[in-house]
Amino acid sequence: MALHSLSLSRRTVLRGLATLGAGIGLSPVFTGSVLAEDPPLKTIKLAWGQTAVCQSPISVALKQGFFKKYGLNVEPVNFSGPTDALLQAIATGQADGGIGMALRWLKPLEQGFDVDLTVGTHGGCMRLLTPENSNIRSVKDLVGKSVAVTDQASPIRNFFAIQLAKQGIDPDKAVNWLQYPADLFGEALRKGEVQALATDDPQGWLLKQQHGLVEVDNNLNGEYAHLTCCVLGLRGSLVRDDPKTAQAITQAIVDAQQWTADHPD
Repeated sequence: MALHSLSLSRRTVLRGLATLGAGIGLSPVFTGSVLAEDPPLKTIKLAWGQTAVCQSPISVALKQGFFKKYGLNVEPVNFSGPTDALLQAIATGQADGGIGMALRWLKPLEQGFDVDLTVGTHGGCMRLLTPENSNIRSVKDLVGKSVAVTDQASPIRNFFAIQLAKQGIDPDKAVNWLQYPADLFGEALRKGEVQALATDDPQGWLLKQQHGLVEVDNNLNGEYAHLTCCVLGLRGSLVRDDPKTAQAITQAIVDAQQWTADHPD
């Protein structure tokens, strides 16, 4: 977080010295064309899924100038493929970094992709939802129930499975995790095919509002209140060979995440 305290840019400092120099006769090095030129921006590529709410702060960073503040020219690379393909793209230099959900990334990272996780970005993406008349009021009440998930490797499924395992419940045997397309979650609940939805935002928030659902649990409760679910991963060679740029990318993302949290509208 060292960069956070450096609020004065080089250009601002030079301008101040130039103004001061008008009164005390500073060397010409502080005047003239030097003031009109910013140092060149370093171009980097960030993998970006534009429909993923977790990555909306990247658009904030582009719009609010956070990347430029740290000397970066970011080229967003649209990416909507599977996680292992994303990590491979970062590891091989097709992109310099990207943001994703930790519980989706950890298993592929075990395969040895040259990607370093540099910071957690935010928490609160995951929701466990049920109808108001449901008898499910805690994660342990999922025992014997059917729960809708987008896929069996879903980070949301993994998160709530971990909560069950911590209570001594085998999540694979005690709960029936059923796979549905995300846009059919509400219909599956209405038909009674499932009794709960394990989903992430923005879909989870929309389903809760549209169907008047109860939020049984989420990943900002209890011990997770101050932990993150999403992470920034950077190309390993970038972190090793150009740590200043890696630090700049990381700080810009942190600033954008904080700005987003402070300006939810």
